Amino acid sequence: MDSITVFNDLQPIISLKALEKSGRVLKAFSLIYLPFHGLPLEELFEYYGTFAFVSASIYQVDELNERGEEKSTPPLDEIRTFLLRRGLLDDSTAEHLNEGELYLAFERRLRRESPQDLEEIVTAMKRRSSDFRLLHCLLHRFLEKPYCASVFDAFASLEMLMEMDDDISSYEEDVAGNTFNFLRGLKLLRLSNVRETAESLRSRVICQIEEFSSTLPQPISARYSASVETYLRLVPTPSVPTTIDRQ
Repeated sequence: MDSITVFNDLQPIISLKALEKSGRVLKAFSLIYLPFHGLPLEELFEYYGTFAFVSASIYQVDELNERGEEKSTPPLDEIRTFLLRRGLLDDSTAEHLNEGELYLAFERRLRRESPQDLEEIVTAMKRRSSDFRLLHCLLHRFLEKPYCASVFDAFASLEMLMEMDDDISSYEEDVAGNTFNFLRGLKLLRLSNVRETAESLRSRVICQIEEFSSTLPQPISARYSASVETYLRLVPTPSVPTTIDRQ
């Protein structure tokens, strides 16, 4: 049986909102990650059941977490069980699930107190994109490819850029919804130059991406650069609100 909660195939446990968020993630995953492995976009559907279920389940947990609905067990344990039953839980997938739980814990703590410093916000941003790394791990398992730390480190920088750009674009929406956004996090630090700090962080990440593009061995470097170019083509560079330091 495949349900992560009651192991009943017909039990609806994932919300429409979680499915919609998952759809956006899987679209980005197919356009940016599959070509890196030389796969056509339709290859996603070979493994769609697992990808969609895991991704939507993560967003279901995140949705409940944002509402303050906490559970006594680690929130992603049910996904661990799902992966374990399919022989897909290994050290790498477990590591990225752990990253996700650390982010969820940060999100809960943020409802009670402000972030401690800039490093905590940057770390949270890295952990928030662990869903992409988890999907990438699963793709490696399906393709029977070994886990390559340098490749995952390179994509982690691209994932950080994606997180930052999404936060900049959705800043007003996230403020209204009272959800974590790195710009909001910077404001909670009471910085006098939030816009400058955000732009500096984004520039630093772009430098990391460029370094990976030049130092990864060929043909990995060329494929990675193509993935970055695909993202930059699909997502216009957002602008940090000029009024953010006065709000």
